[in-house]
Amino acid sequence: MFFKNRSLSVEILSVLELGWEPHVAVSDRRSFHALSFRTAGSTEMISEDGGVTLATGDIALVPA
Repeated sequence: MFFKNRSLSVEILSVLELGWEPHVAVSDRRSFHALSFRTAGSTEMISEDGGVTLATGDIALVPA
């Protein structure tokens, strides 16, 4: 197992479903990490450290 002497706690805070129209969204800083799974389409996530393009089937861990 991956977390041999540690416990893992996961809590779903929200689930978002977005439309297909191109748009720009801005997120405030969070005190928690976020896990994003692309069911369809693509997106570009940009931060102060750079950017990444995500496509259908990609999973991204977005740090706090």
